[in-house]
Formats: sequence, structure tokens, C-alpha cells
Amino acid sequence: MCFLFRIITGSKIHNKEDAWKAIDTLHAKGPKTVILSSTELGDSENLLALASLKDDSKSVRISVNIPRFPASFTGTGDLFAALFLAWMTKTNGDLKTAVEKTISTLQAVLKRTIARAEGY
Repeated sequence: MCFLFRIITGSKIHNKEDAWKAIDTLHAKGPKTVILSSTELGDSENLLALASLKDDSKSVRISVNIPRFPASFTGTGDLFAALFLAWMTKTNGDLKTAVEKTISTLQAVLKRTIARAEGY
């Protein structure tokens, strides 16, 4: 789990329930949208993304399994953030669609990266 997230929320996260509580703690500090983009809370084949949007008019929570790749990457968190911002804008703030499209786009980039790396 992200060390910075743990410092900001003061929470130790051992399971999905702990993660949702930590997300609520962060919401209470001000952010309307909170995402844990790729936690180790999934199973052996998947990472788990948790996203929450909470404001005066609505509250939305989603979790999405993300297939694991047999590789290690650098910069995927930055790419996730940029893609998420773009998709939130393009979907007029639809959290579920934006997260799903962000993950789909990121997975496509990683698949191409692996394919190119295997060609060397």
C-alpha cells in the first residue's frame, strides 16, 4: 500500500475494509475524489483499484480488478493520474466510467510496452 497514503491517513491497511476506512479519513480532510490505483488487496492474478467520490450531492464507491502483468514498471502512477484526469473531464465526472477507461488505457500501454520489450 502506498506509504504516503498511510502517512496522510494514519491508517494501516490490511484489507479492503481498512482501505475504505482510510479513504473516508482522507475525504474528511477535504478531497472529494480519492483513488488507490493499484493495491495488493486483490488476488494472486489481480491488483485492486478502489475509487471514491464524495460531495454534498452524491457518494460513489467502486472497486476494479486489474490484471497483473509479469513485469515491473516505473511511472504507472503518474500515467494513471494523467489518464484519470483526462477521462474524468471527458466523461463529465462519471467516476465509474473514468476509472474503467483509465485502467483499460493503462493496460493497453503496458501490453504494448511488454511487446516492444520482448522484441529487443
